[in-house]
Amino acid sequence: MNRESRGSSKLRAATRQTASAGLALAMVCALAISAIMPVAADTKSRAAKSGLTDDQKIIHLLNRIGFGPRPGD
Repeated sequence: MNRESRGSSKLRAATRQTASAGLALAMVCALAISAIMPVAADTKSRAAKSGLTDDQKIIHLLNRIGFGPRPGD
């Protein structure tokens, strides 16, 4: 192998590694945002519409945490 081909293979490997790291970071960010945003939007809209008391909000939270998401969620 000559010098030129060894250097270019190292460059390609570094480029692939950088691209993989960027893709992994983008996927993590997308998953984090998709996990946080619906919860925040859902909590604000339902609490404002239903007008639950503090005790009702606590009971609702405990029911949701204890039994997991509903089939439609």
